Amino acid sequence: WREAVVVIASECIRDALLRIGVLPEGGEPSAVEVRDGITILNDMLNTWTLDGPHRWRRANVTVALVAGTATYALAADVARVMTVRYVDVLGYERPMTEWMPDDFDRMPIKTQQGLPTVYVVDRLNAATTLTLWPVPFEAASMIVSYERFPIECAVGTDAVDVPREWREATKLTLAARLADEYQLQNEVINRVRERAMMAYEQVNGFDRETRVSFRLQRRV
Repeated sequence: WREAVVVIASECIRDALLRIGVLPEGGEPSAVEVRDGITILNDMLNTWTLDGPHRWRRANVTVALVAGTATYALAADVARVMTVRYVDVLGYERPMTEWMPDDFDRMPIKTQQGLPTVYVVDRLNAATTLTLWPVPFEAASMIVSYERFPIECAVGTDAVDVPREWREATKLTLAARLADEYQLQNEVINRVRERAMMAYEQVNGFDRETRVSFRLQRRV
């Protein structure tokens, strides 16, 4: 169980500016500072997606399958597909295997219909697509588990899309990035950067999805 702790964008920006000395104690950021801070904050959160997957951004979506249709577009917030399960008309779920696009390209008959057992992820600018093989022969569905992109902040009153344990790392890293924008260099800034790096490394390993794979080898 995780208690909801809301971090407001303007408060995060104010705290970051205080840490690097841009704001005096008790000061409030201007509208321009909030606007620019939100841009940097959103870029930072989206970049953090590359260090995932993280459990707190895990989501599921059920996609209806059409007989004879192989490729399906997912929502724009899909950052990384984790698993896909085929669900037949009786509700039985079967895990599917991911193939790389090169593996699928070598398939001689891509239009073969049957019970889908593999899927191929294609990351496009507009959306992420999944191609199934064999092509579904009947109307069914699939459950896609994925890591979503963070919800971006638009105004200062928006909540920052991070859980409570990421709060300090978010503020410190934002402070370090804002220091770069303001071209600040001093001992205080150096300490902020060091603390930001340590806080991020610690929290990134705390709530991160881990995978363990085994490879069997045949003894001769």
